[in-house]
Amino acid sequence: HTIRLDPRQYIEGCPFLGLSTFSRSDARLFFGRRQETLEALACLGDQQQTNPDNLQQSSGSAYNHWLQIEGNSGAGKSSLVKAGMLPMIEQGALWARTGFEQWTIIGTMMPGKDPLAKLAETLEQGLVDNLAERDSLRRLKRLEDDPRALAFAIKDFKRADTKTAFLLIIDQFEELFTFADEDSRKQFDALLANALLDPECPLFLISTIRADFLDRFELLP
Repeated sequence: HTIRLDPRQYIEGCPFLGLSTFSRSDARLFFGRRQETLEALACLGDQQQTNPDNLQQSSGSAYNHWLQIEGNSGAGKSSLVKAGMLPMIEQGALWARTGFEQWTIIGTMMPGKDPLAKLAETLEQGLVDNLAERDSLRRLKRLEDDPRALAFAIKDFKRADTKTAFLLIIDQFEELFTFADEDSRKQFDALLANALLDPECPLFLISTIRADFLDRFELLP
C-alpha cells in the first residue's frame, strides 16, 4: 500500500529572528501565538456580540476602543501586535465586533521626547498619501492648539470613506513617562482621550507597555 504525501508549502525566510521584532511582513513566519492573538483581538470593539451592522456608532463601557498589551521586556509584545494582530485586522477579523471591515493602520509610533511631534508625523504618514501634501509642522500646530485635533483629523478622513476605521499603534508607551515632560504627556493624553471617547470618531488604539511601568499611569490626568 502506498501513501502519497503532498509536499509542504515552502515558506521563505528564517522564523528565528533572535532579539529582533517581527513585523507585518513577517506574519507568514509568526507561529505559536495564535491563541494570544485571538484573545487580544476579542478585547477590541463590542463585548456583547451585538449585530455588526449596528456597531459603527457604538460606544460605552461594553465597547472598547483601546487595547493595551502589557508584558515584560522582550516578551514579544510588539511582535504579537505587528505580525499577529495587524494582518488579521487587515483581513477583516474585527468586523464582527466593530462593524468595520476596512482599516487604515496609523503607525507604529513611539512617543519619545516629543510625543506630539511624533504623533503629527505619524498622522501625516498614515493619512496623507501624497508626499508633497504632507505637512507635519502644520499638523503639530493643530495638535498643540486644540485637544480635539486628533478627533477632528480622523473625522475629516472618515467623511471621505465612512466604511473605514482607523487604528493607531503606539509601541513602548512607557516612553511617555521616561522621556516626555509633564506638559507634553498631558497634551498627548488629552488628544487620545478626546478621540477615543468621541462616539463619532472611528479611532481605535493598540499600545504596548512594559509591565514594570504600569504604576506610572497615575501620572496621566
